[in-house]
Amino acid sequence: MKLKTYEHDVVKLVDDFEQTLVQIKSKGETFSDRALCLFKVFATSHDRIFKNYVQTFKDKWDDGKDIDPSRGGVQQYKALCEAGIWKTLDVQKQQTVALTSAIQTMTKAMSSTPHPKKPPEPPKNLGVEVP
Repeated sequence: MKLKTYEHDVVKLVDDFEQTLVQIKSKGETFSDRALCLFKVFATSHDRIFKNYVQTFKDKWDDGKDIDPSRGGVQQYKALCEAGIWKTLDVQKQQTVALTSAIQTMTKAMSSTPHPKKPPEPPKNLGVEVP
């Protein structure tokens, strides 16, 4: 399970996750790794602020605090969206794509520009010494 599958929409992911848990319970089964699973899925986000928030939340959970990662994750996601700073793309990937595009553009421009011919080589020493 990854955020990418849900177009990086935390609300959709949590809703689907909760529906899946209901289906598991309806079959008489249990799932005890709910919080850990959500923390792992949230870690697949490309948003650095969100990931840092979730890690802080997880650290508190690791220390024994009773924390609901779905509620905290959804609240942080909504806050970032409302602020207009939610990132769905990997910044490093964006930079790599931009650099690759720039290199391709430069290569194309260089290949279509005529290059001067190589200058002729000077004549070789024909037995005459040059002082």
